[in-house]
Amino acid sequence: MSISSSESESTRDKQHTAQAPVNRADQLARCSVGEGGPMQLSVWMLTERQQTFADALDALRHELFDVRVVTDGWNTYYEAMATPPGMLVVDGALTCMDASAFCCLMKGAGWLARIPVIFIDVDAQSNTRVRALRAGASDCITFPFLTEEFVARLHLQIRRIRRSCQQTPCTMRANADAVGLGNTQTVIQLIKGGDVATLNAKSIARQIGASDRRLKSQFRESLGVSVSEYLRTERMERAAWLLKHTGISVSAVAKEVGFRTPCNFTVAFKRFKGVSPSAFRNGETSE
Repeated sequence: MSISSSESESTRDKQHTAQAPVNRADQLARCSVGEGGPMQLSVWMLTERQQTFADALDALRHELFDVRVVTDGWNTYYEAMATPPGMLVVDGALTCMDASAFCCLMKGAGWLARIPVIFIDVDAQSNTRVRALRAGASDCITFPFLTEEFVARLHLQIRRIRRSCQQTPCTMRANADAVGLGNTQTVIQLIKGGDVATLNAKSIARQIGASDRRLKSQFRESLGVSVSEYLRTERMERAAWLLKHTGISVSAVAKEVGFRTPCNFTVAFKRFKGVSPSAFRNGETSE
């Protein structure tokens, strides 16, 4: 049976559409900026001092930005994963969460890494700005600032978003690699600073907004070990520190690092260190 040329082209188009991967970050950038400029751009300001920035917020609204004030770091992060803003402004004077840590969290969370984050430096010290930029902030501005400069910096980020939408496949692959590295760094920070007794690979993936399979692949490619292996090592190292530097019982240490029974902990610790927890506490080492 013969197939007409138009039908054949239509079939190929459908196949291409079905096979083409969806780049959520590019969709985010296009939707956030829009074809008509900043009118469609949603800007969230994370601050507990709304009145302090009243003039800046009014100026953004005058420029037709869709402005929203948010006050909780973790809630903002989770809401952004569900409904990403076009841009985030983070007050360095946050008390609910370390502002630089929030920047790092955003930059390590998959497609959220493409959202510009402007950090407001309230200390007027270069090391504060350096820390924020290293954590993932796109730009820093020292407070107090001129409202005109603040608005101009947001417009600069808009132009950068537009340019990022016009990427070659090679550039897009490089960005994907950068996101994978960011995810790995975020996982390490979550494990190092988190409750290892309750963490696992799936819960970590949920926290940073990545799929379990993709996170495992990215982490192994970056470090050569799985998330579970890295977490297991951190548990054992934390247990070793507790045994050496505290007087809490072995069963309490076991519970602290996520083991249901002291017996299971003892087996795992001996496999890791070569000696039992009690022997390790007494200064014995494996031969």
